[in-house]
Amino acid sequence: MKADSTPKMIQEALRPLLGLPLSLTRRSVDLRVFHFGDIRAVEKGSVGKYALHISGKWVLEEEDGILVRDTDLYSPLVQDHDIEPEEWDYDTYGNWQDELLKVVFSEYDEKTRGYLRTTDPLIVENIHVDIINNVRIVFSHGYTLSLIQGTSAYEDWRLFEPESVSPHFVVLGTGIEGD
Repeated sequence: MKADSTPKMIQEALRPLLGLPLSLTRRSVDLRVFHFGDIRAVEKGSVGKYALHISGKWVLEEEDGILVRDTDLYSPLVQDHDIEPEEWDYDTYGNWQDELLKVVFSEYDEKTRGYLRTTDPLIVENIHVDIINNVRIVFSHGYTLSLIQGTSAYEDWRLFEPESVSPHFVVLGTGIEGD
């Protein structure tokens, strides 16, 4: 596959998100998960129509600038000088990524450990993919989620339909999986 076709393939894979709300976010260790579309109950909790799992670099911006980014997970909420740096962890002592996402997702579901946005939805209005595979998902209300292309052969992100047998669309730092 020619490298110049990769942005078009990414654009096409993300096209189903257009018009859907960004409805749910949660974290599994350091993997950030965003769900799009109506939320529905499943055996292990709740999911949207599509799930975006991000293990690479990402930034969520509002009109005034950056609101939160992937690296905020490693920024402690409180500087506790009694805790040795190697003893600190983002789940026990809190982190700025989770805290700042509460600005966008104000409802919390204890059962699924997910943050929801059920009122005043952020609707996907546009999706841009540049020539080096960086993605900008533009939402209503002035928000933008950017997925920043990595440089390694590791996974940056994947898009899929939860509870479906449809294949996952996986983007690596070096291109699309299976390319």
